[in-house]
Amino acid sequence: MGFALTTPKFVEALCIVYGLSDKRLEENFNVYKRFGLTIDDVWELFKKCPTFLGYSENRIIQTFETLKRCGLCEVEVMSVFKRNPLCLRASEQQILNSMETFIGLGFSRDEFVMMVKCFPQCIGYSAEMVKKKTEFVVKKLN
Repeated sequence: MGFALTTPKFVEALCIVYGLSDKRLEENFNVYKRFGLTIDDVWELFKKCPTFLGYSENRIIQTFETLKRCGLCEVEVMSVFKRNPLCLRASEQQILNSMETFIGLGFSRDEFVMMVKCFPQCIGYSAEMVKKKTEFVVKKLN
């Protein structure tokens, strides 16, 4: 599948596949297919980030739906997911808190959507860190 056998990523992939039943793997593939991913897309994402295949159907659906409620269309959600499959790690509350933090700092909802599309990992940042870094950029760097 393209993994170097001596890397931690190979061990991670092995653990994920070993820990999931064939039925669970099939269910997860079906969820991703419902959102428009092909089998090849799923394997590409698996090579990029093996843990994404271990998320539950509920977690996958919840993340997709939460991102759509934040203002991303389905195509944009898929683009975000393909850029960074680890965004599935963020809970619904983390995503909503992230949006609230950015809006509270004066960003519009459209600007938040643009940030997520360009840099999906921003949804996992803590509110405290975002505020502190934004203040630094605005005050110290004008």
